[in-house]
Amino acid sequence: MLGTEPHSLAGIVVLVTIMAILVLLLLICREIVCWYFKINEHIQDQWKQLVVMRKILTILQEMQKNDQADRNERRLGRRLLCPECGEDITHMPQNCPKCGKELVYKEKSEPDTNAA
Repeated sequence: MLGTEPHSLAGIVVLVTIMAILVLLLLICREIVCWYFKINEHIQDQWKQLVVMRKILTILQEMQKNDQADRNERRLGRRLLCPECGEDITHMPQNCPKCGKELVYKEKSEPDTNAA
């Protein structure tokens, strides 16, 4: 049978051992190169920058949402809130983006100056 003879089994063991040693050497050399060029530190710095950028994006999105809500408040004379879930509506959609309830809008009416 092929592969059951002692000399072919020993050859496979030697081949696997050599492959394992080569992989280990590759990993050691990679770590030395990364240490020398400080690649690992650069990657950590990039992750920190990504976290900060996500925080900034969240703040900017919230500011934009508040600005749009303020414009709607000036235009309609009140803050737009979903009557179902209380979500602050910023862009006057047909349905609430949170709960899906249909929304009805009324423009701000000017006070009647002729009324006594």
